[in-house]
Amino acid sequence: MATSDTRLLDITSTNSKLYIQVEGLYPTPTRIERFGTDSAFEIDEHTIAETRFGVDGGMAAGYVPNPVNVTVTLEAGSESATIMENILLTTKSTMKPYNVTMIAELPALGKQYVWSQGTMLTGTLMPNPKKTLDPTKWSFTFANVQVNQLEATS
Repeated sequence: MATSDTRLLDITSTNSKLYIQVEGLYPTPTRIERFGTDSAFEIDEHTIAETRFGVDGGMAAGYVPNPVNVTVTLEAGSESATIMENILLTTKSTMKPYNVTMIAELPALGKQYVWSQGTMLTGTLMPNPKKTLDPTKWSFTFANVQVNQLEATS
């Protein structure tokens, strides 16, 4: 008779951390805080292959490099929104994209995700004033992602 694993699966996200590093603006990783109520940051699916069928019905597949998109959602009163605003406004004023690295730590999984060679794509400069102020969203595109094991802390 098989026994089932009765350990509790920890999927806590409240202790997750996100850092951003921007060449020329925030040279050391700066922590991003006060995420949206329902979402902190979202990662789009990775498209890694292209497939097609030949006229004879045979399928062919090939690896295709694609960027990775990450969207950060911040509450309207988040102090970290100023960091995002600075990136957006400086990019607009200099008319040059800034090289961004983003680091996410998820202790529940014991993993660290590092996105590199990226840039900000879009941002919500002002929260929409509804019944309460809406969260702001900031999207980034990255060329690379790396997954590391978090070091155990005591």
